[in-house]
Amino acid sequence: RAARALAQRPGLRRGQTVAVFLPNCPTYVWTWLALAKLGCAMACLNSNARGRVLRHALAAAEATVMLASPGE
Repeated sequence: RAARALAQRPGLRRGQTVAVFLPNCPTYVWTWLALAKLGCAMACLNSNARGRVLRHALAAAEATVMLASPGE
């Protein structure tokens, strides 16, 4: 279900790197599995990162899409 939901999002394509900014929770694991099923690489971002550190992590990952929870 998670893979189908993500596949319907515009801009998400096979081979793309997706930055994931989620806390450790079941959603994190479902997102990881869904992205793998879609053929996307997952760049795991530390959910405690902020400001300059977070910008550096995003740039280093060369991700074009970022997934985050509403509270992050």
